[in-house]
Parts: sequence; structure tokens; C-alpha cells
Amino acid sequence: MCSSDLDNRVVSSLVPVVVTAGTWTVDNLDLSGLADGTLVVRASAMDGLGNTASASQNIEKDTTATTLTIDGPITVDNIINNAEATGGPYTFSGTAESGSTIAFRLVDVDGTEVVPVGTVQAGTDGIWSVPLSVASLVDGTVTIYATETDAVGNEGPEKSATFILDTTQIAVDILTPLEGEQIGSGSASDLPITGTGEPNGSVLDRKSVV
Repeated sequence: MCSSDLDNRVVSSLVPVVVTAGTWTVDNLDLSGLADGTLVVRASAMDGLGNTASASQNIEKDTTATTLTIDGPITVDNIINNAEATGGPYTFSGTAESGSTIAFRLVDVDGTEVVPVGTVQAGTDGIWSVPLSVASLVDGTVTIYATETDAVGNEGPEKSATFILDTTQIAVDILTPLEGEQIGSGSASDLPITGTGEPNGSVLDRKSVV
């Protein structure tokens, strides 16, 4: 009895196997030297009168999970802001081997970990997606970790991606001109407006007539 892969590498069992009650068994055949993919199992038999027969059968060897990916950036700017965080669970996505099971966890800068109940399965197209809540995480860098286990139990290495969580409510204030201040002709065409806001943020300057 022997097995061979698509590269024609062969693993053989040269020890004669006795057929007992019409059944034979070969134990502990080492297939580790054969490549993943289609394997051909061949068996040859001979009876006491010299009559011979042979049979073959194809099997699939799969010992690795394909590379899991996590889509990034998580958002266009790779920042989940307050509106995105409070609008419900945020959907993360990526690719994996078709039919694989993906397990997830989120970890923030304080080490707080969110582990959702259950897992998600990659579709026939290899695409997966999962809604995860970030409501219990603190602002700062958050890491999403994902691990893939394929349909035959092979587990791939853990993958990760990071994004920024920024849910702090910002404040903006106008310092000048003062409330009710009269603007004369001298500054009507060149009025400076100053105020305070979040560092590195932007302020939309809008003037209106009441």
C-alpha cells in the first residue's frame, strides 16, 4: 500500500498486511513528507494462487489555514469617532479560507478586553464581517485580534490591526468679537474672529445675518 502527492513523492508501507475476515488495515502511515493537496492512495493485493488486484483512491491533505486578513484602515481616517462609536456596533471585516471560523477580541490602551460571545464564519467567497461594540473601551489606540480555524481544524496565526478610538465630546468657544459687540465700518470688511477648540481640530467659520 502506498500514498503519493501531486509532486509524485511517495510514502509506502512495504510490510505485508494480512486480510482478516475480508478487511485489512495499515496503521500509523506518516504523510508528513507529502505536500498539501490531492493524495492518491494505492493498494495492491495477491492471493495464494498468485492472482493480483489493485485499487486507488484520492484524498485531500490540508494541514494549514490560509492567511487571515483584517480590512484596513478600519475607517477612512482609521479613527472611530463618537458618532460612529455610539451609533451601534462597528462592523469589522476581512478575508479568510472559505468556511473558516474566526474568533475576535478587542483590546484598548488600558488593557481592557472585549471578547464577543461566539464566532463568525467566512462565506464561500472567503469574506467575513462581524459587528463589535467599542462602547466599553477607553479612547486611544485599540487593537483588534483575530484567529482563524479552518473547516478541518487547522488554526492559523493570530492577526491584528489597530485604529484610534476618539469619543471625547469637543467644545468650541468664541472669544472675540464679544456677544453684542458693535462692528464699525473700519473692521466690517476685515473682521478677526478668535476662539478656543480641540487641539489639531478644525473650525468652520460661518457668518450669518439675523
